[in-house]
Amino acid sequence: GVSSHLEESFACSVRFFDSVQVFDVPLKEVRRLSFATYSLLQAAEARDGAQLVRAMFATVDVADCVRTSCTLLISLTVGNVTFRREIGSADLIFLLLSMIHPGPLAKPIGIVAPSAILPEMDAELVEHAVRVLMNLACEDENVHMMVRYGAIETLAKAMRRDPSARGVQY
Repeated sequence: GVSSHLEESFACSVRFFDSVQVFDVPLKEVRRLSFATYSLLQAAEARDGAQLVRAMFATVDVADCVRTSCTLLISLTVGNVTFRREIGSADLIFLLLSMIHPGPLAKPIGIVAPSAILPEMDAELVEHAVRVLMNLACEDENVHMMVRYGAIETLAKAMRRDPSARGVQY
């Protein structure tokens, strides 16, 4: 029909946070975001890692916000040593592991646990959290924190739980 043709002809311009290149994306491929993601987008645009992590903690109970925050963190940490070091905190690593693990993790002393209940983590959300951890693992200090907080066991459980999820398996 006419409306589907119009949707296909409209596109929005997208610039990823780790690039100056602009892409035209057809509207049918764009996902709507909740208003709660606004603080995440603002922090990412300002390249404010501490604010982005705070906004992630504040919105962690909304699946769209989890997906958006992880996507932004992935984009901002690729090849950016400074940003990886800025956001590579024990709190963020613990939060990401909590998102991947299907049950409660033992909270290390001094770590800020999210006050909200995490959303149901489907394989796509788990994949997003795993990708953030992969980028953070490019820094030695982050690797040491991950090992201390049981990342290897947590990731192995996620791989066994979602054997057909390619993003969780790699």
